[in-house]
Amino acid sequence: MSINIVELCQNLETLGQIGFVEHRGTSRVAYSDDFLSGQLYVKKLMEDAGLKTYIDPVGNLIGFREGLDHDAPKVVVGSHIDSVPNGGIYDGCLGVLGAIECIREMNRCNFKNIHPIEVVAFIEEEGNAVGGTFGSKCFTGMPILPEELEKAKCFGISSSDILAAKRNKNDYCAYVELHIEQGGILENEAKDIGIVEGIVRSPYLKITPIGGDRLIAVCSPSDMKKSVCLAELIKYPLLLREIGSASRDLLSKNLAERHLSVKPFAESVSNEALVSLAKDGHGIAVLPEGIVKDAIKQGSLCELTISDTVLMRTHYIVTHKNKRFNSLCQAAFHLLSEQVTSCC
Repeated sequence: MSINIVELCQNLETLGQIGFVEHRGTSRVAYSDDFLSGQLYVKKLMEDAGLKTYIDPVGNLIGFREGLDHDAPKVVVGSHIDSVPNGGIYDGCLGVLGAIECIREMNRCNFKNIHPIEVVAFIEEEGNAVGGTFGSKCFTGMPILPEELEKAKCFGISSSDILAAKRNKNDYCAYVELHIEQGGILENEAKDIGIVEGIVRSPYLKITPIGGDRLIAVCSPSDMKKSVCLAELIKYPLLLREIGSASRDLLSKNLAERHLSVKPFAESVSNEALVSLAKDGHGIAVLPEGIVKDAIKQGSLCELTISDTVLMRTHYIVTHKNKRFNSLCQAAFHLLSEQVTSCC
């Protein structure tokens, strides 16, 4: 099977025009009029592809396709269509519209899937209206912060709506998301310098380590413990960054070296969300020291010493292997090296 790239690109361009302002970008903040217009457009695309659509109580858009085995656990495919103010047209949207295009191709090939499929456009991923990853947190039953609930009420969403949006995890077997990554920008768009937390794997790029920072475990003062080893740490409810992030990869690597693994209480792409959960006593967060140092000084968080390891992340400057710097780029390279190292 091969999807129709032209059709996918046309749909991305059409969705990208909803909320677009010339010379500024696309603004489709969750629950706004432009967002709702975009959601209606995506809903129609789902229905045109034969999906049965509905919007759950918090605003997640779901398109359902039956499977040959009605009792088999579902496969979820999708992402989000809300944007940051003045954002691009691909982030999140590619995952949703790409999933719809895959369904179209399955129809064209008369492909019969065994597992039922849900194409989901999660609402409020970016955190500009209620809080980051609000829709997916409701979907998976992750804790919603009190301030998020108060903001949600402004859009007519109650605590009972949030509970009603929660799914039973045993009804699902997989989640797939096509997501645009930034690693190729330096290579494909003639950018000269990039700064990353994780190693970028490309034969055309040069990776220069420039220092790093420490991951530390933090919790609310009421949950304070003196110190733990990694084997003890994973017994507590952990609040972690998402799989694939540099922070999560570092922790997972250290655990794997000890033949350990972790199942977090909550995970998020937002450092701020994890800090808030830790402050409210929902568990122990493992985050970069620079993110939590102010909260520690203010007394709203306490550091929990990890006795048997030091979790050090490395930052890297990414440049082209075969591209010579002019004097301005050389100066920028050295300035960035000094600034990042001093911040660490």
